[in-house]
Amino acid sequence: MIRSDAARNRAKVLEAAEAVLDEHGLSARMDEIAHRAGVGVGTLYRHFATKEALYQAIVTSRVDLLLEQATRLQATAAPETAFFTFFAQIVADAGRKKP
Repeated sequence: MIRSDAARNRAKVLEAAEAVLDEHGLSARMDEIAHRAGVGVGTLYRHFATKEALYQAIVTSRVDLLLEQATRLQATAAPETAFFTFFAQIVADAGRKKP
């Protein structure tokens, strides 16, 4: 079981990492992510030992969010509306990412 403060720090790091990656792409620096999250670099590395581990957590988080969106749309919209709405969300999200 993860402590509540550790869970909050992890969430802050993931949120900051998404923002920094959106701005700087894969050249984003770990110290910038830690600074943006309001945590020390040591805290960032306690949660994510490498930049690759951080990227993996972000991708997993994004996939989980996409699955939640798809499930919600499936339950509330006609199939063709759900598909095109989901597809438009993916395109809009991808458009704001920096390579």
